[in-house]
Amino acid sequence: MFVYAMASSFLDNFSINHKQIIVVSSLFTVFFSFTSLLAQTPPYTIFTASDDAAPGAVVMSPVQSANQIYICAFNEEADMIFSAQTPERGFIFEPWGDDEFVFYNYSIRKWVTIDQNLIPTDTLGLNIIPETDYHDVHRFEDGSYLFVVINHVEMDLSENGGYEDAQILEPWMIHMDVEENILREWHGLDHIPVYAANQINYQQVDYLHWNAFDFDSLGGLLMSFRNISTIVRLNPTDWSIDWKLGAYGNDFQIEDPDWGSFLKQHDVNDLGGNRILLFDNNISFGDQPGYSRVVEYEVDTVEMTANRVWSYSHPEEIYSPAQGSVERLENGNTLIAWGNANASQGVGTLITEINEQEEIVWEIQLGEYFTVYRARKIPLSDIQGCIDINALNYDNGVLIDDGSCYFGVDYDGDGMLDSEGDCDDTDASIYLGAPEIPNDGIDQNCDGSDFIFIPGCTNSEAYNFNPEATNEDGSCSFQITLKVDMFLQGGAASLISDTWGLPGQHIGYGVYFFTLVVLEGFYEYRFVDDSGLIETDERSTYVSEPATLDIVCFNSESLCVGCTDPEFAEFNPFAEQSTETDECITPSMPGCTYLEATNFNPLTNLDDGSCIFPDPSDNSCPGDLDGDGAISTGDLLMLLVIWGQVCF
Repeated sequence: MFVYAMASSFLDNFSINHKQIIVVSSLFTVFFSFTSLLAQTPPYTIFTASDDAAPGAVVMSPVQSANQIYICAFNEEADMIFSAQTPERGFIFEPWGDDEFVFYNYSIRKWVTIDQNLIPTDTLGLNIIPETDYHDVHRFEDGSYLFVVINHVEMDLSENGGYEDAQILEPWMIHMDVEENILREWHGLDHIPVYAANQINYQQVDYLHWNAFDFDSLGGLLMSFRNISTIVRLNPTDWSIDWKLGAYGNDFQIEDPDWGSFLKQHDVNDLGGNRILLFDNNISFGDQPGYSRVVEYEVDTVEMTANRVWSYSHPEEIYSPAQGSVERLENGNTLIAWGNANASQGVGTLITEINEQEEIVWEIQLGEYFTVYRARKIPLSDIQGCIDINALNYDNGVLIDDGSCYFGVDYDGDGMLDSEGDCDDTDASIYLGAPEIPNDGIDQNCDGSDFIFIPGCTNSEAYNFNPEATNEDGSCSFQITLKVDMFLQGGAASLISDTWGLPGQHIGYGVYFFTLVVLEGFYEYRFVDDSGLIETDERSTYVSEPATLDIVCFNSESLCVGCTDPEFAEFNPFAEQSTETDECITPSMPGCTYLEATNFNPLTNLDDGSCIFPDPSDNSCPGDLDGDGAISTGDLLMLLVIWGQVCF
C-alpha cells in the first residue's frame, strides 16, 4: 500500500520527468504482480468455438471495476492463452510495434507501452499537461504516434442556456514523434462549433466525445464523434474537414432502411473500396429498433450518397448503450465486442465472431458486470513464441511460451540438434524426417502433427464417402441408374450381373429402370425379360462418379425403333423414329378401356382417364352377391361359402 500512496503523491506533480514516471510505473508493476496472483483470470463461458473462426488470437481488456481490469488473449478454440490482472490499466490492449504492447494507465491518465514482462517501457505524450483520452491510439511505422488529449476550454454559453464559465471538453489530436515533438495538431473547436451538441446546459460540456479514428486508403483520417452521432473525414494534407456523415452537418443522402442512420457509434473502420464499418450503439427509445448492430456503408463522394450494404445484429437483439467494437478479418469474418451490453442485467458482455453467412463461429460471454471496449484479432505469432532468454530463437516481444525454444544441443543423441528441427530432444526416435508411426499421438517426424492413417473412400461424390478418411483405399462406390426399353420385347425386365439379380421398376411405355450402388471400376451386366430370355451380349460401363445412363432397347446398344407420333396407338416417347419403315400404324382412339366401367368402349385403344365406375352404395339388388344382375344359384353358393363366420 505504501508503494501506491507514494506513486499517487508523485503523480500529483506534473513537473516530474520521464524517468520518474518509468520508475513509478515499474513500482506499480512490482506491487500489482503480487496482488494479481489472487485473480489473474476473469470468469468467462464459451458459447461457440468452431473451425470456421479466423486464425489468430483475440486480445481485449475486460473491465468490471478499477481493480478488476484484465488484459487477455484467447485462441481459435476460445481457450484463454494469456491473462493478467492489471488494476487501473487496460481498456485497450494491443501490440505496439514488434516487441511491445500498449494499454491505457488510468492512474496517470496516459498511454503506456510495456514489454513481455508487463514492465513499462514508455509513457506516450508524457509532457502534455492535459490528460490523454483513453479511447484510441495509433502508431506509425517510424515510431511516431497519434493520440488525443482532452483540452479544457472555458466558454460563456449563457446566451444559449448554458453556464457563463462552462468547461468545454475539446478533443485535441496530436501527432508526436518519439522525442515528443509535436508534428501536427488538430483542435476540435477550430472545426466544429460547441453548438453542434444537442445539450450544452452543463457546467462541463463534452460536446463531441471523440472515441475512434482510422486512416482510409488515401491517407484521410476518419474520426468518430459519439455525442453528435457523426463520422468526419479529415483531409490528409491539412486535416481540414472534407465531409461529415451522420446527424451533424450531414453531407450525404443516407440509405439505411428501418434505421435511418447510426447513433452514438464507436470504432469506425475503413475497409477500402469506399466502404466504412462501424459499431452502431443506437438508442433504446423513439422510432429506433432498440438494439445495437454493426453496419457497413458504401460512401460515394461524387454522388454524395451513403448506402448501407450490410448490417448485423445479434440474434438476441443485444443493446449496448456504450463502448463496443467491430473488425473485419482477413478471411471475411467479422469480430464484434458488444461493449457494456448486459451489464444492467448483472451478466457480462459477449464477444462474437461471425462468418460471411452471419453464422456465429466463435463466441464467449464474460462474467457478471464485465464490459469490453474493444476486441481485436492478431496473429498468434504476435503474442506467443519462445520466451526463454537462453534460447537461440528467444523472442522478447511475445507474452506466451509456445514450446518452440531451441538451444543448439543434441541431448538425445539422434544426430540432430534441436536448432536443426529436432522437436523433442529427449527422445531419439523423434527428429525432423523420422519415420512416423500412424495414429499413436506422437509427431515423430516433427512436421507439426501425428500421422493419422484412416483408410476409406475420400471421394465426396461417392455413396460411401468417409469424411474422416485420410487415405484412399479403393473402396468408393457410386449410385448409378440403368434403363431398358421393353416396348418391342414385351413384358417386364430384370438385371443380372455376376453375383446377383434385380427386378426393374416400370417407368411407363415398357421402360424399366434399375438403381444400384457399385464399386468404382468396370461394371458388367445384362438385361433379362420376364420369360427368362437373357440378352445376347454383355454390357459394360466404367463407374467413377454417380451417373444415369441413357435408355437402351433390349438386346441393343441404341434406342428402340418405334412410333414417336402421339396420335397413334403404337406411340412410344422413348423410341427412335425409323427412317426406313413407318412404325405408326393404328390411329389413336381415346376413351375408356376398362371392362368394368359403365362407359367401357370396346373400340378405343387409348385410355384417356374418362372411365366411370359404378358406386357400390347404389346397389338396388342387395342379394345379388355375384353382381350378375340377378339373384340365382350363384348367389346362394357364395352365401354358403361364408355361412357360419363370426363377425366382429
